[in-house]
Amino acid sequence: MRVLLLILVLAVSSSAAEVDAIRIAYPSAGVGAKPHIPGSSLAPLYSKHLLEDEFKPDGISVEWSLLKGAGPAINELLAADRLDLVYLGDLAALLGRSVGIKTRLLLSGGRGGNLYLVVKANSPAQSLQDLRGKRIGLFKGTALQLQADRFVTSYGFGEADFKTVNFDPPSGLAAVINGDIDGLWSQFPVFEQVDSGALRVIASTRAAVPSGAEAPKAWGALLVREDFAAKHPALLQRIVNVIVRETAWSSDEAHRAELLDIWGESGFPASVFSRELEGFTLANRLSPLLDDGFLHEVHASADEALALKLVRHPIDVDSWADRSFLDRAISDLHLEAIWTKQPAAPKPSP
Repeated sequence: MRVLLLILVLAVSSSAAEVDAIRIAYPSAGVGAKPHIPGSSLAPLYSKHLLEDEFKPDGISVEWSLLKGAGPAINELLAADRLDLVYLGDLAALLGRSVGIKTRLLLSGGRGGNLYLVVKANSPAQSLQDLRGKRIGLFKGTALQLQADRFVTSYGFGEADFKTVNFDPPSGLAAVINGDIDGLWSQFPVFEQVDSGALRVIASTRAAVPSGAEAPKAWGALLVREDFAAKHPALLQRIVNVIVRETAWSSDEAHRAELLDIWGESGFPASVFSRELEGFTLANRLSPLLDDGFLHEVHASADEALALKLVRHPIDVDSWADRSFLDRAISDLHLEAIWTKQPAAPKPSP
């Protein structure tokens, strides 16, 4: 037994010794001068420096890249082997996989994200139909594009039915408020302008689509480069353990107020996160599980991204997902009771 333990210790030490830094990226930097992660279970991890504390005794630094360029910027760095782990929204994750960036999908980084179509408060538009042929802002290459395209398709439209203009979120908000565009696809940060009376929501994925099915929801995932996982499995397991333990903390309703305050460090008011979480438990929204419900949505996103020609090649989701590190973390940390596995969504009746 002592020999076995010695071998395991030496293996972990050897893996750690080969790495000077762990490079992690997130596709947002919040607002203001101090970068921060908004609306994710990774936010407390970043704010509390938990990964840094875990690996400081090993002499390993943790390098965070919070990128306003979002998914496209992260995929460029991944392709250049300049990152080890990344959080990505659905389209960016799928795009990277489809062009051959070798990653493993380790765990869900969140699910159930909503999309909102907003117009200026005094706009005559009342529905998606009213913006047909009009200028709508959209951050292309990100989860917003896939979700928006899936949403308009469910109403019988296509992206070509609208004059889509590429804007990052801050520029898009300024453009719609100034009247330079007629509408904007946005996520939860838009509630700050909605609550102030500057903008108005005319459509969202909170409502069922015409078929009666649930509207497409955004998801995110934690990915790791395949060669990092292959070369440093013990180190990766430690990383996943820290992330899963902190996600369990974030999933506890007793910590909701504190979590919202941490998210508020991003520069967005806590009220916008509270609005977005209406109707969700933290455990459901932040669940890291690669359960049937999550993988069903990944499959649906991959299929529709291909049909919409947003990705070039089919994606084998089942071979991409790797539950092994997540499952071991949950077992070792005795967190089996925290999250409930969600079933795949039933298909709507014809």
